[in-house]
Amino acid sequence: MLLAQGHLDVDPGDPGTVGEGHIPPGYTVDQDFSAIPAGEGVLVRGFGLAFIDLMEILTEGRGGRFERGAGDAVPTYVPSGREPVLWVGSRRGVPYRSKPVDGPPAVELHHLVPATLDGIPRTPDGHLEPGHLRRLLTAELHGQWSAVTDEPLDLRRIDRPLDGLAFPDRHAVEREVEAVVLTNLGRATDRRHPQDGLLYSTLVASYFVLHSLLAEGLLDDADRDLVAQVEGSFSYVCSGPPPERLGNLLALHRAGVVRCLGPDTRFRRNPGAGPRFLADSPVVVGDPVTADHLVDARLAQVTVPRVTDPVLRGLLADGELVAGTGASGAAESVFVVDGDNRAVGADGVARDGLFLVGPSTSDPVREGFGRPGQRTRVFPANRRVAEAVADALVGRPQKLSPASR
Repeated sequence: MLLAQGHLDVDPGDPGTVGEGHIPPGYTVDQDFSAIPAGEGVLVRGFGLAFIDLMEILTEGRGGRFERGAGDAVPTYVPSGREPVLWVGSRRGVPYRSKPVDGPPAVELHHLVPATLDGIPRTPDGHLEPGHLRRLLTAELHGQWSAVTDEPLDLRRIDRPLDGLAFPDRHAVEREVEAVVLTNLGRATDRRHPQDGLLYSTLVASYFVLHSLLAEGLLDDADRDLVAQVEGSFSYVCSGPPPERLGNLLALHRAGVVRCLGPDTRFRRNPGAGPRFLADSPVVVGDPVTADHLVDARLAQVTVPRVTDPVLRGLLADGELVAGTGASGAAESVFVVDGDNRAVGADGVARDGLFLVGPSTSDPVREGFGRPGQRTRVFPANRRVAEAVADALVGRPQKLSPASR
């Protein structure tokens, strides 16, 4: 049996917001938003791709439409009258950056390469000596950027564009968010900024190198923290929507359908009378926004004991699966598999006839797909699993023919 469930649903874990009116994390397209009423404010936690999907479902999906003139980056939204008002907040307070209109260019890394990585001294416990990876990553990103532009690279400002700012009211933060999105949208559709595409591709390539080192157990706590930081930046810079969707978001904001709460948004249940939920930002002056509905527009953070999938729960209860510590260091965050993706049971023995693949295993393939002209682990990893499954089916080593590869 091969289990490939993808991202898993888990029991809601935030006691401060769960309960009536709360829609927990999950795949946006699989969730039911019919209970969200037209015209009412709704709090939304998360400003990534799940939010973009939610935004489209609750606007175009309810009969609204976008009217675009020739060359318009930002269309005009014509409402249906059935939309709610989406009050969205997140850690950054801004949506993910747009993908480059021409797609990411191919890059060749110069610093995070085997010859350099192999030369990093090891600590007595086998980890890479601290500090080297951060230096190499910084050199990689700045080197690729400066090869095509004299514009300074401010990684902190790119990653957290609202950091250090304070706002006298909600209108001020919304003006700033719109300015950030407009700037990003303009650069994503303007071929005079090749450095943005190079940053995208370099961050992707560097991210996979760092994760490979993490999976090999070569990183100490400080370098694990570095990988976590890079993972957040990777999602923000490289996993955003196409330019058209950011244009739609701006149109909805101008129509009053999407409102912005600001950075480091705090969501909680209302302890008093009135609407169920409150949300505000510590850097925006004003009373909290209240609403009877809160949507978590994001995928759940997996903790194995909280996984709701009945097949996985049953196998876990029977000892056929076991929870392990993920590459990030989080306990009980992955299902343990061996090098061929065979499930490892509670007794520590790999199950010959049971295979697991996906992001919730101890050996995930971080790439979701292959990119033209660039190396990828997706196809070799899939071939390796297919060969292991074939071996299990026939009871002997069975390699795929070259034609099938």
